[in-house]
Amino acid sequence: MKKSLPIIFLAPTILLLGCATDISQNGSCESKCESISNMCSEVLPYEQCKGECDACDPAIMDEINDEEDCEKIKEKMSQCALVSEEGSSDCDAACNNYNNQCLTLVPNANQQLFDQGYESCMSECAGWSGEKVQCMSTAQDCPSMTEVCGL
Repeated sequence: MKKSLPIIFLAPTILLLGCATDISQNGSCESKCESISNMCSEVLPYEQCKGECDACDPAIMDEINDEEDCEKIKEKMSQCALVSEEGSSDCDAACNNYNNQCLTLVPNANQQLFDQGYESCMSECAGWSGEKVQCMSTAQDCPSMTEVCGL
């Protein structure tokens, strides 16, 4: 019993450390967008910056950090929006494949179930790696999605 006690105390600590990492990453977008919108509010308002920053590749954000020209910052932020839209279409393909391969197996499935499954998949897909999205898009059947793609 004494050997398992440290594991019980370590698990919540590890979980809390994971949360702290997420908070600091979100905070970095918020702080970057605060400074960008203070400098370039007429070209790139805070809310627009925040939406694009959340979807942005960290390498692009690093380039933006070094930039002082508002027009160039806006141009680089627009690259983030394009990446986000491309990811969205990839998620669309993955979630349509999920509906076709998995939800069609549900007896008496109706359009409402397909719509709910698609919406749920799209919200989950936003957090998937590109590799997982690709795997889900091309999986040949539902078991592959769970066993190979990690659904």
